[in-house]
Amino acid sequence: MKILGNFGYVRSGTFTFNSGTAKIAIKKLKNKSDKKGMLKEIHMLSTCKHENIVTFLGFIEQEESADLCIITELMAGGDLRTYLRNPDMPLTVDKVFLYIFQVVEGMTYLCRKHILHRDLAARNCLLDKKYELILVYQKKWI
Repeated sequence: MKILGNFGYVRSGTFTFNSGTAKIAIKKLKNKSDKKGMLKEIHMLSTCKHENIVTFLGFIEQEESADLCIITELMAGGDLRTYLRNPDMPLTVDKVFLYIFQVVEGMTYLCRKHILHRDLAARNCLLDKKYELILVYQKKWI
């Protein structure tokens, strides 16, 4: 389980369906008093469909415990900040330009939907298993 600052926890899992399985991330609130913010996140993510924005798959609300979880695709490559600091990961000029392009594409999409990110940073850019860049939702989106 990975802790996301003061906001919550993330676990990885596998979702099984008729045509196979998918690796997923399950994000759970640490503080139940921020449920309103989590519901806003669910609404915003559910309206975003872009290759450089994390894919929202659904949510779970447990009535008895009032727990709320968001389910998204798993970003197995970690965050861009860690990747950039890893001396064992080759970083070419082409890769730098690709990541710049992918950030611009994701931010342009959000701008067209009238969504402001307000916290664009390498720690908020995740990499999928192919090391393609994906922007993740932050509470600071408006």
